[in-house]
Amino acid sequence: MPKYHVSILNEHFTSDEELDSANMDDAIKLALKGALDIASEHVSSGQPFFGAHLTLKEGTKDLVQMVVSVGAAPLKS
Repeated sequence: MPKYHVSILNEHFTSDEELDSANMDDAIKLALKGALDIASEHVSSGQPFFGAHLTLKEGTKDLVQMVVSVGAAPLKS
């Protein structure tokens, strides 16, 4: 099973992990899910916004780079 490296970083947070995944599409889904899990924790704890740069690599080859962002704002009644 191929190994992928996921990096999620912003000005306050850095995460580096290895993923085992059957293929690149599944690795992208897992990486994105991980980034969204981190973002939801930050926003639900009171931060109005979380944004981070996500990179997925296989060996030294960059496969995917994306910006992940989650925000919350109160609605006026």
